[in-house]
Amino acid sequence: MRHAIVSNVYDSLTKEEFEERWNKLIMQYNLEDNAWLFLSWNVNYKRSESMNVFFDKYVNSKTTLKQFVEQYDSALRSKVEKENYADHQSFSSYIPYITHFEIEKQF
Repeated sequence: MRHAIVSNVYDSLTKEEFEERWNKLIMQYNLEDNAWLFLSWNVNYKRSESMNVFFDKYVNSKTTLKQFVEQYDSALRSKVEKENYADHQSFSSYIPYITHFEIEKQF
């Protein structure tokens, strides 16, 4: 089974080919109800889609390797700046209490 998984991941040349092989693998080993595999698939799929959206703003198929490295650096710098700004906004904002309970003040 390990060889089948490795082959599926590394020998697939397209997303469609990977998905087809993955589905055959799941059916071959009767893993349709395996919660861990289902969650892993969803997490990785969403992460992949998120990364595609992120990089689409900075690179395209005609981007050279040098341009890619420069754009990648720029993209990461922009992401860090946005996260720092969001952190600052979060720490410097005040949300009024709704109740008089101490537990609310702690949160």
